[in-house]
Amino acid sequence: MLRVILHTHDGQQVATVLVPPYQPMPEVLMWGQRMFARDDNGCYREAMTTAVWTAEELAEQGRGVPAKSVRDYGHKCEPAKANPGK
Repeated sequence: MLRVILHTHDGQQVATVLVPPYQPMPEVLMWGQRMFARDDNGCYREAMTTAVWTAEELAEQGRGVPAKSVRDYGHKCEPAKANPGK
């Protein structure tokens, strides 16, 4: 097992956890309901997260969203490139 320190977004230590020695290490660790994303230096910092649904899922739950309240985020994602160094 690997000992990993989890930090708040601004660098305060939150907890020290044990993680299996994955290769590569996960991009995100979940501790309880909190999420920690690995930064470019390999440090796990708390990240803002939220649950998401498709429009169809919301409609099935009877929780439709008015079309005028929906805006496109504007990103077009490129295919991921292999990065063996991470």
